[in-house]
Amino acid sequence: MLRDKLMPIYYTPEDLRLCLKGQKLVESLPIISSYAFTYDQLKALKDNLDKAKLLIKQYLDSGGQLNSTALDAIGPKYICLLDKDQFSMIDEEAINKNGVNMDIETFMSLRKDSVMALTVDEVKGLLGRNLRELKDYQEQPVISSWIHRQKQSDLDSLDLGLRGGLPDGYIVLPLPSYRKKREAFAFGRI
Repeated sequence: MLRDKLMPIYYTPEDLRLCLKGQKLVESLPIISSYAFTYDQLKALKDNLDKAKLLIKQYLDSGGQLNSTALDAIGPKYICLLDKDQFSMIDEEAINKNGVNMDIETFMSLRKDSVMALTVDEVKGLLGRNLRELKDYQEQPVISSWIHRQKQSDLDSLDLGLRGGLPDGYIVLPLPSYRKKREAFAFGRI
């Protein structure tokens, strides 16, 4: 069913809502993302993803921790549904125990702002035994951007031969946005 590009013809929005949800939906996103779904079918799929995000949010709002037990229950495919704030709540013990073993495709599907906030040690903990794949995908935009934000000495500690990090002693200052510069210019502040 999932590998059939005519899938949108065979299934109504209600069929999709009932049959394609949870982990199965998240795992099939790379396959079905190019299919020609109707608006109602896309809405049904989005609603199912939103339910998964809501469950995670409710768990966290009730005081739940993103420790290794919670991450095992959520599953690595659902980690990509976390927003930046939720992602930053992942328990250090869960990251450092090297038990996450996130595959590189899932890592690259994480929100870019969440990836950019990760340290080298956190990425090492998330990827676990899949860390070596970081080298193979270093030219991918999200990984390349992440590498450029890390200290080269920290990247060297991974022993992967990654290049492009910041030399020791350098800091990155955020540049003012183009819009702010334009507004400052327009109001005579430049």
